[in-house]
Amino acid sequence: MSRVMDKLLACRFRHPDAAVRLFCFPWAGGGSGYYNNWGKLMPGTVEVYSLRLPGRETRLKEPCHKTMEALTNDISTTILPKLKDKPFAFFGHRCKNGYLTSVGEFICYFYSMGAFTAFEVARYLQKWYGLQPQHLFVSGVSAPQSPLRYQKNRQPVFEMSEEAFLDYIRQIGGTPEEILQNKGMMKLFLPPLRADLELLDAYNYQIPDSGPELSCPVTCFDGTEDRDHDLDAWAQLTSHSAFQKTKLPGGHFYLLDKNNQQTLLKHILQTLENI
Repeated sequence: MSRVMDKLLACRFRHPDAAVRLFCFPWAGGGSGYYNNWGKLMPGTVEVYSLRLPGRETRLKEPCHKTMEALTNDISTTILPKLKDKPFAFFGHRCKNGYLTSVGEFICYFYSMGAFTAFEVARYLQKWYGLQPQHLFVSGVSAPQSPLRYQKNRQPVFEMSEEAFLDYIRQIGGTPEEILQNKGMMKLFLPPLRADLELLDAYNYQIPDSGPELSCPVTCFDGTEDRDHDLDAWAQLTSHSAFQKTKLPGGHFYLLDKNNQQTLLKHILQTLENI
């Protein structure tokens, strides 16, 4: 891979003879760590790439993107060479709380970064290059045009002071207080988290009068015990008739359960094998 592409794409388990590539989009404030192991769990027919965005991991010193448009442009143009010679698919998960993983990656799962970014990159590729994923997988989130994705009566993140932002993270819950009190850790992980949340606060999408911009199949996953999500609204974003939704036992982070992860990956694999 080129140097620029190598910064963005992480692929721990190479499968050069794979029939299809699966690109996994991180959640708000997140990195490539969780999805990297998917390559080990998939057969050689699928090569898994996890995106590593500016402002985190090995790109810590790079400025985070301020708008969805800039983020989408960067991702799309960088991964383009990987999209021309083989079929590809996208996976994105929404997150709504926060904690620190054992590998030192801060996960915020309050916003729909992964799913929305995957959708926006698919739109961009279709508009400018006539390319689409063979399948768009989204998880744990209402469609971007659905009123259910908006929080009412909440101060925008960009207006929050540092203290107010930390209080906001506390209110969301799930982040141990000892982590919030660790100034060194927060100095490292809060900037990309805040940048992503500001970006998503400003993100808005409406289906154009001409109709859906995608024509690829869409599959939605969700946890049975998670809050209500408008999954059906994702069907409005594609002209393809093959829309599916699957719920697995558990809350928002149902996919961290090993049995659920196995079921999820089996479903994705079966879908990709039919491409």
